[in-house]
Amino acid sequence: MRIYHVDVTRATDVYASAERVRHDLGQVTILVANAGYVSGRSLLTESDIDIERTFGVNSLSPIWLIKAFLPYMLDANRGHVVIISSVLGMKNLNIHFRNTSFFFNIRYPCLSWSNKLCLIQTC
Repeated sequence: MRIYHVDVTRATDVYASAERVRHDLGQVTILVANAGYVSGRSLLTESDIDIERTFGVNSLSPIWLIKAFLPYMLDANRGHVVIISSVLGMKNLNIHFRNTSFFFNIRYPCLSWSNKLCLIQTC
């Protein structure tokens, strides 16, 4: 087992780490994106830096990870992508309305990608 420390909010870091993983371990056949960041503060008391971090981790990092690994899975005609998110992406809870939007931001792109892959792979 190897551990790779990556700032998943930075696309260039994700892409460089993906190359290192492929070089060190070979073809990736399963990608589990499970990073999440929630500060617990309300929108009005949240700092701009924390809002950007929340958006970067919860909404953008799955996109960078998929871009880094999915093309190789498609070329190999095998692989799985698992995006772990929160129930907040499905149901709005008033106490977490800011976090709900971030989890919602990744839920529907994933559904869209899933449908597109079905068309490519003729599911």
